[in-house]
Amino acid sequence: MRSWNYVVTAHKPTVVTHSCVGNFTAPDQLNLIVAKCTRLEIYLLTHQGLQPMFDVPVYGRIATVELFRPPNEAQDFLFIGTERYRYCVLHWDGRNSDLLTRSEGDASNRFGYPTDKGQIGVIDPDCQLVGLHIYDGVFKASYLCTLFLVEFAMLLLEAMLKFNYLRKQVNTFN
Repeated sequence: MRSWNYVVTAHKPTVVTHSCVGNFTAPDQLNLIVAKCTRLEIYLLTHQGLQPMFDVPVYGRIATVELFRPPNEAQDFLFIGTERYRYCVLHWDGRNSDLLTRSEGDASNRFGYPTDKGQIGVIDPDCQLVGLHIYDGVFKASYLCTLFLVEFAMLLLEAMLKFNYLRKQVNTFN
């Protein structure tokens, strides 16, 4: 007879890995956003102190958290990157008091070595580009407004470059 172990996390994470401050839930409300390994907590700053607003699990260990405000928007958006190179852009829906996913995707490459110093995610001051340093010697930049289209274009460009490389290899043998 075999014995099986059932392993489960009994407690929520308590170590703060990332934090940021901004107007995430409303233009006139100041929020503290705390990332605790695999959880995201949103607090509202009031005269009495911090009030918890929202606590949500994240599928993956959080590696990057950045708040940004796109042009012509009243409140901030939240960029989250995980250690397995997944990312998402979240937006707070004030009517339903819920998080909305504006975009999500995969930033992984088929080549390169993961960086030893940890992932770095930055957003330019004009909120048009997000830059990710997730592999040694590689800096990946994507447009925020058309994240899905840029991902598709990058995959298409990568396929075209591989095709040209293979075609050159075949031509050298002929």
